[in-house]
Amino acid sequence: GGGGGGGGVPEVGRVYKATVRVVKPIGAFVDIDGFRRGGLVHRSQISQYLDVPRDTDDDAKIAIISGVLGIGDPAYVKVMDVEKSENGRDVRVSLSMKYVDQGTGEDMDPNNLNYDPPFRGGGGGRGGDRYAPVGANAADTVKAGAIR
Repeated sequence: GGGGGGGGVPEVGRVYKATVRVVKPIGAFVDIDGFRRGGLVHRSQISQYLDVPRDTDDDAKIAIISGVLGIGDPAYVKVMDVEKSENGRDVRVSLSMKYVDQGTGEDMDPNNLNYDPPFRGGGGGRGGDRYAPVGANAADTVKAGAIR
């Protein structure tokens, strides 16, 4: 083991080895190897096959997530976003396991084409088209029957 990690902040877009520290209704908090601070794998970013209904209670959410991830489990995580607080001391690291091969750590979505950022805060529905992935609307411009 490398002991307590350095300061520093994980690099967005890179895959790191991590260890699950705690499971919460929002997702799994993990310790990232080589870094002092960990990050959050939002429940929507744990697995393509894990569906946690928003309206289930917290205990049920934890139970569903814990069925996939247990405390102390190793995981490969991809850094999707790093937000610094205004004083610069606090860093919030958003992670995803969804498109990382958990056997090899290979990034299966290097261009983030499949990444759908979890929306923070209340309110349902989509936040407009701000996060539409590249090409998501490509089909809209083609009229039906226009392609022969």
